[in-house]
Amino acid sequence: MREVFIDEMFISPELQRQGYGTELIHTMENYIKEHKLAGFTLSTNRFAPAPNFYKKNGFVDCEHVLFMAKEIEN
Repeated sequence: MREVFIDEMFISPELQRQGYGTELIHTMENYIKEHKLAGFTLSTNRFAPAPNFYKKNGFVDCEHVLFMAKEIEN
């Protein structure tokens, strides 16, 4: 499946809540449609404000995806 993966997306805190992030998402949606891609995926911090932003813009939790990490003590 060909899709866009958002690796990093940041809006400067003083510019947040002004529609810039949503505008970026809409621009990517148009790109995806033009190139007949399946959609886009991303990972984000569950405890940051970002999940609410993405949900507001139509993203949903993918229960079939598991993000794992392992911390190593030095």
